[in-house]
Amino acid sequence: MTIGGESLIDTKPALDHLFGDPQSEKSTAPKLWCYLSGASHGNPYALMQSMDQHGGVSDGSTITVALVVRARDVHNLVATALLGGISAWSMMARYFGWDTTGVRATLVPVHR
Repeated sequence: MTIGGESLIDTKPALDHLFGDPQSEKSTAPKLWCYLSGASHGNPYALMQSMDQHGGVSDGSTITVALVVRARDVHNLVATALLGGISAWSMMARYFGWDTTGVRATLVPVHR
């Protein structure tokens, strides 16, 4: 995609860089992309993560089950959003040459 003649990075590579080194095993980007992409497109592998494991009903050929949101899932998404925000803030500060040593401990109390 381009805007005003400037090429913009695609969504998946942007997530890869925002949430860690794309080549690193510690990156959360591939897991986050897989889940969010799958859930937004209604893919069974992603929706199965939100199944109520104890309340399904089957007639032999289909299973009817409630989709639930667990506190763990909300925690993971919030933590990922915070990590992305911290990474974006850090990249922006580096890009603009801001000295962040004085405010870093206040704004980002959790260090990686």
